[in-house]
Amino acid sequence: MIESFDSNGYVIIHNSQLSLQIFKLKKYFEYEILSRFTNVVVNDRNLIKRMADNIQLIHLYSNQYMIDIYGKLGIELPIFSGPCVTHYTSNNIIGQSFGLPYHQDFPSMASSVNSIIIWFNLFNSNPDTHSIEVVPGSHKFGLQEGQHTANGFVSTKKYFSNSKILTLECGDILIMSTFLLHRTYVNKSCQMDKMSISRRIDDLNCKSWKKNNFANAYYTSVDRKLFESYKF
Repeated sequence: MIESFDSNGYVIIHNSQLSLQIFKLKKYFEYEILSRFTNVVVNDRNLIKRMADNIQLIHLYSNQYMIDIYGKLGIELPIFSGPCVTHYTSNNIIGQSFGLPYHQDFPSMASSVNSIIIWFNLFNSNPDTHSIEVVPGSHKFGLQEGQHTANGFVSTKKYFSNSKILTLECGDILIMSTFLLHRTYVNKSCQMDKMSISRRIDDLNCKSWKKNNFANAYYTSVDRKLFESYKF
């Protein structure tokens, strides 16, 4: 596992207990989130965000098995420095076939340099569905040429000859370096949805982060006026 991660910048793991948790989250998404979809974009996109608030997610990222994995990958003192993030991909009116272009996650947080992303999908991911496409080994070159956009730090390079569309079964967990170049793979002919969830794990013992006073690019904003339009 460690060799594969060091070489490729990512590794896919499988644990039966965690798979059960992911399948439970899939059922929750199907019965409690999708069932509330109305094809009203603002309603459905807010529901997708609420999936990240599921209280069971904390156990998936913080159980002892995962903590041991973090340690093996060089995270000495793992912490959460950002929220869970949902990634919904679909060709319907809500997803609109949108996918993030090639990007690196590190600039979006600018915290520990050995940080990792824990990513899993509630449905099978492969070239016939929607998935995630990575550039193996790209993490070795650090921060690459790109530009800040509303969707993150996007690579100026649009094509990589060694890119790979990953195949993951529902229940598998993808771990990526935050320096790994990757993008959303959107299959325009796929009628299925992709609902994946990710979270960043940082290392409080990172010396580089200490030099930067443990700053974190992520912040929480509060819409103080939202209640004014609230419907009781």
